[in-house]
Amino acid sequence: MQGGGKGRLARLRRNGVTGIKGLQTVMIQLTKPKSRRGINAIKMAATRRNSVSLILVCSVAWLLSCSPCSDTPRSKAASADGRLVANVFERNCGATTDFSSMVNMQSSSDKFRADEGLVFVAKGRYDLSVAWTGPRTLFITCVSCSRKNVFRQVVALGDVDVKCSLGPGQ
Repeated sequence: MQGGGKGRLARLRRNGVTGIKGLQTVMIQLTKPKSRRGINAIKMAATRRNSVSLILVCSVAWLLSCSPCSDTPRSKAASADGRLVANVFERNCGATTDFSSMVNMQSSSDKFRADEGLVFVAKGRYDLSVAWTGPRTLFITCVSCSRKNVFRQVVALGDVDVKCSLGPGQ
């Protein structure tokens, strides 16, 4: 297109279509090519976006389901009829928190689940003992516990009475 635009390659504008002088111009609409599997690029992008979203949701669910705490069973006592069991265990949630001494009550046929039927929680490591003093009475003893470190003390759970004896003068 040197020489001021005159000559063989001079462009003409006819009816809004640009072409080369003396040649008829044909308009071609370009489309994005499809992949071998027949999925176009837009569908592939949507699939990729959905996949990333699904991975993100699954990762968050996995992180929320994981507890940073570990529960160590210490002892247990079965009720007189054998239907219930009281579990003494210790919870450790890492270096930034103190241990917790806990007691829960659950059906004897169930697998140990620490967060079900909690009847006693004390901050710190204590030597707890549990005993069934009647068919529906659980007695928890913690000689070295102080009242200020007890965060949960349930007096009844269902048809079971729960009694507790803390350290001297408590």
